[in-house]
Amino acid sequence: SNFIDENYMFISLLINILNNHYKILTKHLKEILLMIPKKFTSINTQLRIQTSILVSKIIKKICANSDLEVINNLSLILFETLDDGSNEVIANVIHAFRTIYDSYNIFEISPGPKELLPKLLPLLKKNHDELLFNTIDLVNVIATKVGTFIFPKEWMRISFDLLEIFQSTRKKVRRIATNTFGIISSMLGPQDLVNALLNNLKVQERRIRICTTIALSIIAQSCSPYSVIPFLFKEYENPDKNIQNGILKTFSFMFELIGEISTTYISAIIPLLEIAMVHSDTIHRQISCNIIQQLSTSLIELPNQKELLHLFNFIWPNLFENTHQMKKSFSWMIDSCRLTLGSSLIILYVLKGLFHASKKVRDIYWFIYNIIYLGSQPCLVVSFPLLNLSSTKILLYS
Repeated sequence: SNFIDENYMFISLLINILNNHYKILTKHLKEILLMIPKKFTSINTQLRIQTSILVSKIIKKICANSDLEVINNLSLILFETLDDGSNEVIANVIHAFRTIYDSYNIFEISPGPKELLPKLLPLLKKNHDELLFNTIDLVNVIATKVGTFIFPKEWMRISFDLLEIFQSTRKKVRRIATNTFGIISSMLGPQDLVNALLNNLKVQERRIRICTTIALSIIAQSCSPYSVIPFLFKEYENPDKNIQNGILKTFSFMFELIGEISTTYISAIIPLLEIAMVHSDTIHRQISCNIIQQLSTSLIELPNQKELLHLFNFIWPNLFENTHQMKKSFSWMIDSCRLTLGSSLIILYVLKGLFHASKKVRDIYWFIYNIIYLGSQPCLVVSFPLLNLSSTKILLYS
């Protein structure tokens, strides 16, 4: 019937019944499959949205209880529905396509990825969060399963569309867009994608630059850091502060992702960090603290103490910075270096200022001492100075 459920109560109840009761679904499956194309051609938008929700929610059960021929017929109906004017309908249809491609061999499904991708490209330019998320998710599935069978120009076209999605207000959409760059780079190689992303660092909007740095770090993780680091070094020569900050953030995210592999690249990045840590801009020094934090966290119990100590000596004079962000980054850096360099070494830097004449200086040193004390109190025992009590007369009065 043409019953319209405005509150979606009936449709949600029907979905629960069909998903939880196997016999009811198998009994009425033919009727449901005959009803779907009629409802998708309805003039009423609300009715088409309800039908698309029903299909997207029960498609997993349909795939488990149907033959390949039935699924192919349903896929053709869904493929024709991609020209619908409602974004909600298309979003649910794409979610159904993703479930079908996950459940079956993608080469046996008609229409295949080569026919579907040209339909998905215009959808990446629409301003609808759920539609964008489902479209990118389907692109990820296609790239993972049959990415090598599709022309590289198609993937580059998708990559340029993904750059515009960095402006989205939804975090989950931006996250899945950055992860897609890692999947595409594993097929195409990093060079073209890195050049496009580095040009994206010149924009003024901070959200776009952050997503760009995360995408660069994901590409470095997928294609090995040595294929991306030379481009970053070259781009850091640009005097624009936004670009330099973006490069430093990329290194920070990259060392966080690659973990112990950082031991291979710490020597290469030391000259760049030396320049950044003595820069007049506070943000350069703040991001340098984040890089040292990620390095020291990744290199626990690895033989890189000399390099980390060298970087620690460069960053230590920033303990008197007043900005909140710099204080936060510096305290995190101290806490991470405590794990790698050892609290017995860092306490030697702190003891000199614990009893300074100025109260402001004492407060800063005692704050750092408390960080070390809370993190590794037993290790501080060997670092305290020895008191020669043999030459001191101690009088005890009862």
